[in-house]
Amino acid sequence: MQPERTIVVRTHLPLILIAVLLFSELVSPARIWIYLLVGVAGMWGAAFVWARQMRDRVSLERRTSGTWVTVGDALEERFMLRNDSLAPVIWAEVRDLSTAPGYNAGQVVACDSQGEYRWITKGECSRRGVFTLGPTEVHLGDPFGLFRVVLRYPETQTIVVYPRVMHLPALDLPRGSASGRSRSSRRSFQQSLLAASVREYQPGDSLHVVHWPLSVHRGKLMVKEFDTELSGNLWIILDLDAAVQVGTGEESTLEYGVILAASLASEFLRGGERRAVGLVAFGMQESLLLPAPGQGQMWRILRALAGAT
Repeated sequence: MQPERTIVVRTHLPLILIAVLLFSELVSPARIWIYLLVGVAGMWGAAFVWARQMRDRVSLERRTSGTWVTVGDALEERFMLRNDSLAPVIWAEVRDLSTAPGYNAGQVVACDSQGEYRWITKGECSRRGVFTLGPTEVHLGDPFGLFRVVLRYPETQTIVVYPRVMHLPALDLPRGSASGRSRSSRRSFQQSLLAASVREYQPGDSLHVVHWPLSVHRGKLMVKEFDTELSGNLWIILDLDAAVQVGTGEESTLEYGVILAASLASEFLRGGERRAVGLVAFGMQESLLLPAPGQGQMWRILRALAGAT
């Protein structure tokens, strides 16, 4: 997306001087008025041409290393100011309008004519949440300080700062009704993680349990039968009500609760136990994630906890 490019007149004093000098020359002709008039008009014209060159031929490129990080991780961005004009950039102030707390990529740089200047900004992600990097503005000026050039880049990039995940001690959680490690011979009417066998479709079977690839292969509808689960689904319930929280910032019970919820989800989704984990969070916004297994569910839970308030 092309930036919005504008030239702003910082002072009208040279125009006033030009008008005064013209009036003086008409009233009392003298060579000094001509010299001053040519000097002031030339300075004004040179400054305008300089500013116009920067407006049309200066650009900024901004690249982010990643769009998701964890609290405490480093956020790194790469910038490049490119100057394709014949006039050098004496100064360029890059203003960062990002919403990430504690991070500001603002910088004041210079660039030669027909050249480029690169730099890297780094910051620490101090708080979980969903933030934006950008928009960005570049403010430039001519050597005489008569004009200001503003380049506005409205593009934003969403960055997700996930909560910390801590290693937890061994937890002894309740198991399902089935005991031992062997599979149950009883078939479940409800979907579970373990599909034991398939059979032909019968009236009343839910279409959600149809095994479509096998049905296409055999030319008739086949449905899956499920084993009774060895352990039940795990629900993580998080109370985010501000009225029951104590502490502030990273030392608040709210943050400890979010870290504990994320750590529990990681323990049972990434660990050796094959369990489905769901999340219920009550606060300013309610979050509900039905139990599901796997790494994908882990990222969904972390994404919900990142913006939990």
